[in-house]
Amino acid sequence: MKAQGKTLNELIAYKTKSLYGDKVNFNNLSVSQKNSVYSTVVQSAGKSNHEVNIKMQRFSGAGRGLIFLSLAVAVYQIYEAEDRVLETQRQLAISTPGLQVPGVEEYWQDSCAVQALLFALLLVLLLAVRLPHGKSADSGINYV
Repeated sequence: MKAQGKTLNELIAYKTKSLYGDKVNFNNLSVSQKNSVYSTVVQSAGKSNHEVNIKMQRFSGAGRGLIFLSLAVAVYQIYEAEDRVLETQRQLAISTPGLQVPGVEEYWQDSCAVQALLFALLLVLLLAVRLPHGKSADSGINYV
């Protein structure tokens, strides 16, 4: 990804060269040729960049993986804590601010997917509080 895109003049120069050759000056073209260059610039602006799409898919998958990793760490921290209720509150305080993005509050409030994710996070953390801790009298299995 680039920090800054090409200017309109750079795009026009590039498309002029690709359509009419290296030695052609845009200012010397006829009106119909200039319109053709403009049309080509507009058409290319509407196309997606395949390399960027692939990178964004990879970043999206990595982001989801990090969310699940942080959820697993939170569950483990709650499971190992002496005071699980306090640790659950701590983990919720740590996790939930990261799920909010400034400037898109309306999206977050209306999004069923985000609400479901927050509910699932809360449910998993609360279930971790209820997990057995210590030695089971029935099976002799050490849950610590």
